[in-house]
Amino acid sequence: MPMNPQIQYGGVSITGGTYTAAPGDTVLVTTGASALVVNLPVQSGCFSPVIVRKVDAGTGTVTVKTTDGTTIDGVSGGTGVAATAAHTGFVLAPVGSNWNVVGA
Repeated sequence: MPMNPQIQYGGVSITGGTYTAAPGDTVLVTTGASALVVNLPVQSGCFSPVIVRKVDAGTGTVTVKTTDGTTIDGVSGGTGVAATAAHTGFVLAPVGSNWNVVGA
């Protein structure tokens, strides 16, 4: 049975594409063979971490990006950080005017 890429959060699944996280979200991602993107919320005024985790063994990649010009651990938010292996991911915290990976 083929896997459908989906992003799960708050008990809801979204098939394919891109999801913009809200402050405090825990996003569990099933990729299958597809590439999916999770955009972090606008950092300004955000005080809650966001958790993104790839929960399947599919070959797809989960890329976490920003859309507000901030960085993630010094990497351009437009490039982002990626999880490719099963059961990997990031705990991202807004620090200063950027995002830091504070856990996996």
